[in-house]
Amino acid sequence: MIPLGTDRGLSRPTVVNHLLIAANVAVFCAVAIAGIRSERGQEGISPILDRWCLLPEFTQPWRLVTYAFLHDMSSLWHLLGNMLFLWVFGPNVEDRFGRIGYLAFYLAAAAGAGAGHILVSDAPAIGASGAIAGVTGAYMVLFPRTQVRVLFFFFLIGIIHMSALWFVSLSVLLNIIGAASHRGSQVAYGAHLFGYAFGFSIALALLASGLLKSETFDLFHLFRQARRRAEIREAYREQHQRTDTPFASKEAPKGMEPEISELAKPVAEARAEVGRLLAIGQVAEASGAYKSLVEKYGLIAGAGTLSRGQQLDLANHFFQRQDFSSAVAAYERFIEAYPRDREAPHVRLILAVIAGRYLHQAPRAKALLAEAIPALRDAEDVAIANDLLAELDGTPASNPS
Repeated sequence: MIPLGTDRGLSRPTVVNHLLIAANVAVFCAVAIAGIRSERGQEGISPILDRWCLLPEFTQPWRLVTYAFLHDMSSLWHLLGNMLFLWVFGPNVEDRFGRIGYLAFYLAAAAGAGAGHILVSDAPAIGASGAIAGVTGAYMVLFPRTQVRVLFFFFLIGIIHMSALWFVSLSVLLNIIGAASHRGSQVAYGAHLFGYAFGFSIALALLASGLLKSETFDLFHLFRQARRRAEIREAYREQHQRTDTPFASKEAPKGMEPEISELAKPVAEARAEVGRLLAIGQVAEASGAYKSLVEKYGLIAGAGTLSRGQQLDLANHFFQRQDFSSAVAAYERFIEAYPRDREAPHVRLILAVIAGRYLHQAPRAKALLAEAIPALRDAEDVAIANDLLAELDGTPASNPS
């Protein structure tokens, strides 16, 4: 499986990741040139690698970093393969961690993977694979649903799309199989696996501690949603057991989700508080109360969907405050509840603008525009849609005649 790219955009230019790739390539070229100039030819490279490679002893701790910038001189593919993975997965992780944070994370991942290799092997090691495994492990946590374009070799050759969660999971599985079946191999499977574990753990810990803000589709958010879903199901069972209904069983009937009435009092009170704040014009306070409502009861059918006017007011407020994650969730609830509303095409247009210009999700933006444009009636909306479509296609918008 060879990754070719992802559908996740960037909010700022990539700098550190490109510098890391340049450093790896520069070191490779410098070592190769030193070997060419040496009277000993290829053998002249060995002293350089021996000086900076990873050794089983911890007496020279700098080797935990320097080994990650060295690659096997006999195989250019070793370098190219590593750099391709770093090119595909590094920019998004740098985007989330920040440039300084990403550099610190990458070097720490190299050290963590190197330390893991020393624990399981006495063989020297070189290569950026462990550090890059740390990057892909973090990617799995931060962007599990991002689609990865993969050049796939298995009987047939073709390009497929799979989620980052599946891609990284399969990569980990292949390394586990390789470690078990190729003992004594020159491939440092231990460094790879410890790198994956390091990146996964650090990213999850940063999200759990709040040092890194959680997003709607990261793995930590999905874990929390699963836990809340389990809590709601438990409340559902307890409610029916107390009322001695025919559905008082261990599991709710398939296809049935707990309605608002099952937790009527707390949900009704939370919704009423949002409505009260909106009615007196305290939109900022209402938005906070709404986010709390969704956080606690969003998995209950209909709990996070208000009347059409209230839902639009909150979604527009989030959009104006550039709280795009909350805006998308509120607008999507509006579309789901009121798909034929007269404002639905305009809402789809706003979602397309957020996806295309702020979240850098061009495929999602184009899909929303395809739904919105045929139903748009306002000339200004049509012009905005056409301009956005031109931006996404990478061509300048034409001036209306």
